[in-house]
Amino acid sequence: MFRKDFIDDIRTYISNNRKKLTRIAFVMLIPVSFIIISCLVMEPLINHYTEKITAEKVLPALEKRFDMKIRYSKIENYFLDNQVVIDSLKVIMEEDSILEIGSVELDYSINPFADKKFKITRITMIEPSLYLARNEKGEWNISSLFRRMRKIREQKSSIVGKESLLSALKLPEINIEQGQVVYNDYIYKIMQRVSNLNGSFSYKTDTSSLDLILNGMWPGKKEPFKSSIHVTPDTICMIAKSPPLPIFAFAQYLPKHIYLKQTTSLGGDFTFNYLPNSKDILFKGRLDFVDWGFYHKYVALDTLENITFSINTESRYFPKQDSLDFNNTDLIFGSFRSRIKGSLSNPRTSPIVKMKVYIHHQKIQDLIDGLPASLIPKLKGFKVNGELDYAVNVNWNPLDIDQIEFSPSGNVKDFKIISEPPHTSILKLRDSFQHEVYANGEYIKTILVSPKSKKFVSINDLPDYLVRAVLICEDGGFFGHKGFSLRHIQRAIKHDAKVGRFARGASTISMQLAKNLYLDREKTFKRKFQEALLTFAIENEIPKRRMLEIYFNIIEFGPNIYGIKDATYTYFGRPPWYISVTEAAWLATIIRSPSTYYREFLRGEMGPNHEEFVSRIEEMIYGGNGEISDESDFSDFEFADPPRKFRHMRKSEEEEDEENEEEEDVSGKDDNKKKDQKKDLKEKRKDADRKKDEKNKTNKKDQLKK
Repeated sequence: MFRKDFIDDIRTYISNNRKKLTRIAFVMLIPVSFIIISCLVMEPLINHYTEKITAEKVLPALEKRFDMKIRYSKIENYFLDNQVVIDSLKVIMEEDSILEIGSVELDYSINPFADKKFKITRITMIEPSLYLARNEKGEWNISSLFRRMRKIREQKSSIVGKESLLSALKLPEINIEQGQVVYNDYIYKIMQRVSNLNGSFSYKTDTSSLDLILNGMWPGKKEPFKSSIHVTPDTICMIAKSPPLPIFAFAQYLPKHIYLKQTTSLGGDFTFNYLPNSKDILFKGRLDFVDWGFYHKYVALDTLENITFSINTESRYFPKQDSLDFNNTDLIFGSFRSRIKGSLSNPRTSPIVKMKVYIHHQKIQDLIDGLPASLIPKLKGFKVNGELDYAVNVNWNPLDIDQIEFSPSGNVKDFKIISEPPHTSILKLRDSFQHEVYANGEYIKTILVSPKSKKFVSINDLPDYLVRAVLICEDGGFFGHKGFSLRHIQRAIKHDAKVGRFARGASTISMQLAKNLYLDREKTFKRKFQEALLTFAIENEIPKRRMLEIYFNIIEFGPNIYGIKDATYTYFGRPPWYISVTEAAWLATIIRSPSTYYREFLRGEMGPNHEEFVSRIEEMIYGGNGEISDESDFSDFEFADPPRKFRHMRKSEEEEDEENEEEEDVSGKDDNKKKDQKKDLKEKRKDADRKKDEKNKTNKKDQLKK
């Protein structure tokens, strides 16, 4: 605040020098008035000159530079604001309008001392509309623009060396207000419109930095998307936040195994940061995948659809090593969450995966609800209680098969089925039920698993050696495991990795039961995954002996031969409790490929290799180690007559005698020591069979009396 005496001094000075100050003000007013009058008179001329430059030089230069046509309704220049305004501007390429702008404001600068006196510093586009279209031939309406930009880039590079495209084009700052993008694809018959676009684009040549900010609204979405990109020679940073946006228009750019629909979308909230000095790329945030599809012949025979999941991750990619570290990654299906830690190397050539999957106290029902119905069609409709607490180690290295590892560990708490769909009922297995058999999608027959059926056999009526033979061949640890044999699974994975396909199974009897009751025989991940979940449920709800009883009554033993009773009557003409140990061993060995070994039945004899295998199984039934020290005697093994239409395949007795005589002439007489060994083994087996037959006959008589 001025002092009072100072203000008084000023007033005194003005009153004493009033005439002098008036003359000075009058002299200064003359040039100022001249300038003002000149501006008022010259501004229309300058505006006209600037408008003429814009219309006759700037716009034609842009037309020639980018091979396009520019049309407008009016150009106005505001000299005092250094601004040119163009109304109703249209950019036409190949007779199609690709850009329409309600109003364009061009801010410029004029420097009479510079080489380029006229320079556009900023472009503001108000209500622009960008039209992107692809015709039936797959050609884009802006393809010629990209070709022209590429040509300019090549020309500039030949002059100034390695220069960026943005620097070569010398683009000014660009602002967008209330814009829209209209996408029209005539191939896929889709049309999409992004509205309320606001953003800015700037490139600073002095620091070689680029900034791009763009916000907008996708149709049908309540939340806007926001994105920003900052690029310098030292870093690339991208930040994006968006609700799931439709991406069907980009289907052609994705791998062939990815299947997209018009409802497929991708969104999330993530940060992408690349620092050349740190030699890695950081990706942090969440990605939401909605209604995706996937097809691969080893995953499923049909396309998996309606796949919806989220990935929450903090990952680093190392370009030189071509490796990805994805520690602290959450894979989320609905309410089901699993934590993954590990790495991926050589993804494009021979992918090497090392990871550990953690599932901590997750509800089993959340897993069923979260997975797509196309992956687990047989399990949709189940309502269960229970929690999963598991950890799985996975090491996959196709270059070193021996290092492949798959080792799960954990437990399930309080599992119980509450309700289930009628066609995939597990609780029905506790009582009598009907099982429909299908092969290659065609109905074969219906099996009644009930004591009321003539072909039903109780587990208590089966000879112990028959049960032992099947367990030896199919699942030696059946009564000890919980549905899965980790040792066999690891062997199967390594073998399949060597041959490059699903070639060897690791199915336990529990898994075979789940497959035969509910699934088809396709060798895909989809079938295996459902088989594992159903096996888990069966093991937790059905007693072991009941599982084995169902298995013996539905398992296939040959063409249209299902169940052990049907098998023994077909092959040997006797019920299961009257077959010999050798016959039981033969039946157990044919389960893996019943159609193949059915030919032996038609011929009336086993092949030499199969005969050796049956002898080994027979030795193990008697408590041996499976090593054949003596040749088995198959004198008590005899097939029943085959069906009438196949009887011509059997050899006559005269043909068999002639073949035996030829073999004796070639091989000579058997060694005496070998005969003695064969006699001992034969007597041992006959004694065991005799005791077993007597016991079975007694049990059968008691049952008939009852």
